[in-house]
Amino acid sequence: MELPFTLTETRDGRLRYGIALGYRVLAALIFGILSWTLYAQAEAPSVVAWLLLALSAFGVLYEERWIFGPAGAEHAVGILFAARTLRLDREALEALRLVPHVHGTVPGSEDEGRENARALSGERDADPDGRKKSLWKRPYLILVLAARDGSEYAVDKVPARNRDRILGYARRIAERTGLELRS
Repeated sequence: MELPFTLTETRDGRLRYGIALGYRVLAALIFGILSWTLYAQAEAPSVVAWLLLALSAFGVLYEERWIFGPAGAEHAVGILFAARTLRLDREALEALRLVPHVHGTVPGSEDEGRENARALSGERDADPDGRKKSLWKRPYLILVLAARDGSEYAVDKVPARNRDRILGYARRIAERTGLELRS
């Protein structure tokens, strides 16, 4: 399942890239319905019911976000009250990159190079067999934050069909942080 991420501006002018509010509302609604159902039952809930309630609570409390600003970037992931946080100063960052990745291709092959170029360009499959190919060749774009020490951090991985959206987000992040956007 792909969690929907959105880019929003915080009150202090930084950019927050994280789980969409709509997902949180839906997860809270599911948790509320399950809680009410378990409470209203006359008999004790089963183990499966408790498991579903715990999973829905996890969905409400799970946090994954990036915050970008002129001072650098911050990544938090985990349960809201116990999220692991990574802070990267602006001086430690080098660039933002959009990296293509196509599931179903052999790394280093001509086919991979062709499919990666197609994913980056946003070109749709023009083959008459395109319908068959789409079942096993799945193009993705990965937004990568590159550090000066050579380490890289995957900010998000989206299907290549969302190229324009992720490219727009990458441009806004690059503008706000002063980083170069490479692809």
